[in-house]
Amino acid sequence: KIVVGRVWSFRDVTELVKTADHMKLAKEKAEASDKLKTTFLNNISHEVRTPLNGILGFAEIISQTNLSDVDKKDSLSMLHESSDRLLNTITNYMDISLITSGSLSVYNKDFPPGQILKKMFDFYESMSANKNLKLILDLPEHSDDISVNSDPELIRKIISHLINNAVKFTEKGSIRYGYSINESNIEFYVKDTGIGIGKDSLDNIFDRFVKEDRGPLRITEGSGLGLSIAKGMIERIGGIIRVESELGTGSCFSFSIPLINTPDSSKFYPSDRVPGTFQKNILILVAEDDDTNFFYIKAILTREIQATILHAVNGRQAIDLYKANPGIHLILMDIKMPDVDGFEATREIKKLNPDIPIIAITAYAMLGDEDKILSAGCDGYLSKPISKKSLLEKIGEFMIS
Repeated sequence: KIVVGRVWSFRDVTELVKTADHMKLAKEKAEASDKLKTTFLNNISHEVRTPLNGILGFAEIISQTNLSDVDKKDSLSMLHESSDRLLNTITNYMDISLITSGSLSVYNKDFPPGQILKKMFDFYESMSANKNLKLILDLPEHSDDISVNSDPELIRKIISHLINNAVKFTEKGSIRYGYSINESNIEFYVKDTGIGIGKDSLDNIFDRFVKEDRGPLRITEGSGLGLSIAKGMIERIGGIIRVESELGTGSCFSFSIPLINTPDSSKFYPSDRVPGTFQKNILILVAEDDDTNFFYIKAILTREIQATILHAVNGRQAIDLYKANPGIHLILMDIKMPDVDGFEATREIKKLNPDIPIIAITAYAMLGDEDKILSAGCDGYLSKPISKKSLLEKIGEFMIS
């Protein structure tokens, strides 16, 4: 007699399925991360090597003794342009690193934004003119009496990225930037008459390394980080970026922050110094351990303002030189030096004379470094690489009669 039966066995595999799903998701994230890293490195390589090629190439051309004055001037202009592009690339990667890590610091204060926008006009007017574009600045009446409480450096960078983007993608017409007052908010905007952005691309234009194809054979330079950086900075100061665009018409990028009214806004943001002349027989101590940087600074100061220069290669030597020469009028202080750094040297010299002007000149260029340097006792701050114009303007704040 045969007995027939069935045995049923059940096993709960819910956790196994969840684990498998988690592992699959983790794998996809890892692959996406690896892809992003590869893209990141490829972009760095391209955006650094391209201007370096211009710098090294035109430096070699300039070194030729049979070069005409016109060719030499053109080569110098191209070398300078390549140097600026390399510096902007480095700054952009530093900024996106801060945004990504959540380390972007915000230093709010009351200031009239109109002054910042005015100071940007000359530079971007020249850039626009190179493409036969008209740049227009819109400001309300009595703009110097209108203030906001935010980070002025971040506002400047945001507007700069938006204008750069507008110039890049506008071939004819105009670029208009400024702000308007809306109830309790101030709205900044940058409008262009460029070729616009397609609706299918609006969702990803703020992604890193995205360079939208806006026309046949349209090739643009740049890291593809500008709009992503602007968006990250706007969100960091509590705003939201908005974009309106139509193909063939143009684009408008805007963001808002709270408005405050200040009777005397000039006390928060100093106006441009009235032109004057440098004092005579200025004695300047330059604390700088890099010979190339020192000789560059010395050449500017001796030729332009006939200053007498003392040189210290570290902080300890700077302290000793000041003790031996109490008649020094001003000190240019590098921050990262051997033996004793610029922070400690500044504190020690300020103990000897709290009124001696000390200007930090350093390769540290992260947002927030200026506050650290000023809190150490320095009276001013310049980030390398420094131009002749910026160096003389900063020294002029203390040495113009």
